[in-house]
Amino acid sequence: MRLERLTARLRPCPAWQAIDLGFALARAWFPALWGLWWCTALPLTLIVLALAWLHSDLWLLALWWCKPVYEAPLLLWASRALFDERPRRDALPGMLGAGLRPRLLPLLLWRRLSPRRALVLPLLLLEGLPRRARRARQRILAEGSASGWLTLVCYHLEAILWGGMLLGLYLLIPEGLPGIDLIAALDDSASPAYWISSACYLLACSLIAPFYVCAGFALYLSRRTELEGWDIELAFRRAPPPPAAVLPALALLAPLLLAPPPAEAEAETWPTPEAARARIAEVLDSPDFGATREVELWLPVAEHAQRGTEDAVGSWAATPPPWLAGTIQWGLVTLAAIALLVLVRALWRERAPRLPRSARTEHEAAPGLYSASPIDHETEIRRLLTADDPGAAIGALYRASLERLDRLGLSLPPGATEGSCVQRARTQLPRRIGVPFAAIAAARQHAAYGDRDPSAAHVERLLSHWRRWQGRTDAH
Repeated sequence: MRLERLTARLRPCPAWQAIDLGFALARAWFPALWGLWWCTALPLTLIVLALAWLHSDLWLLALWWCKPVYEAPLLLWASRALFDERPRRDALPGMLGAGLRPRLLPLLLWRRLSPRRALVLPLLLLEGLPRRARRARQRILAEGSASGWLTLVCYHLEAILWGGMLLGLYLLIPEGLPGIDLIAALDDSASPAYWISSACYLLACSLIAPFYVCAGFALYLSRRTELEGWDIELAFRRAPPPPAAVLPALALLAPLLLAPPPAEAEAETWPTPEAARARIAEVLDSPDFGATREVELWLPVAEHAQRGTEDAVGSWAATPPPWLAGTIQWGLVTLAAIALLVLVRALWRERAPRLPRSARTEHEAAPGLYSASPIDHETEIRRLLTADDPGAAIGALYRASLERLDRLGLSLPPGATEGSCVQRARTQLPRRIGVPFAAIAAARQHAAYGDRDPSAAHVERLLSHWRRWQGRTDAH
């Protein structure tokens, strides 16, 4: 593969992002892929219709079973288009026969019902490995359940489209004209309504197939990028070439050519097999490799005692005591009552009115700066700046800002990160509060996690913004 010709940016990503990339590619190429699907499916539809002797149920089953034949040309077209080689019209006949290649025979036989068909199709069609190597590679690439979920979701989308089209036709027919019998469209293969239902399902398959194939191809590319580091290889290929350094390298290697040859080392002596066996036996006999011990066990003397015990257990299992059923019944009732009480209590706590934060008791407030006034906060911050500790000063300013947000009614969950606090402040508070708080949180992150303390002047500027945020004029 010519990775440098890729028209999409590859990077390791979760499966859902790879599927989203496949859906985006399908939307961009949908007219070409949809037309290619019909160019493949329409001739086969007519052939199967003649072979099925106009039996609509057999015709629909055969068309559904031959789905990999229609999907292979779409995958071949998408793989070339992704590498900036959009096929021309003269290459169309060769692509239409891609689904009839012998290597795709497993997808039409024993692997037809595999939920990983979308991920296995690129492996069979594009790589062309021998059977043993293909099996080993398939085990590695097909790890995870994303391809199975993709198949399940696409089947449901086909069913939704099919039912929607059938119901839409049923509702759009005027009252004076003969309508569509929905029951016959589902179970009467000899009725015209069943043929209409089959045509609607075929149309639904054609609409979903481009998205299914492109999403499976994107999963295949994402898995190979994760395993083979395609993004790193692309970064090296696109990096500028290093400067020429041939002469300095030759100058460094010249003294090695003039150096005298090394003295021949003495031949290393190896022990004989007999000596090696003796040494191995000596090592195995050491207590480090284990020891033997004697264990005494009590075993039954007569077999009839064991047989009698087994008969007693069998008779008890065959006819359980009458109190057992009642005990189990009341135990289940007790568990159900406990579960009901827990559910009612949880619902009551969820709907119960909560006191505002300002009405909570004093012992719920955090110790330290959280219980101080704004003037005490400013005094503490300036004391830390005077002590040449800007990291502690920005931490105190951040805690003072959190206290102010708490008084303004901003709900912050326990253990909230700086990013989540900034996000909540921007979405729930005015801009004149959210912007200064974001700057304070960023400076605190750099000091706490990046080991980059802010300068005293920067802390002074943030403190000035904080004072204006508090609604006080600059008294200093």
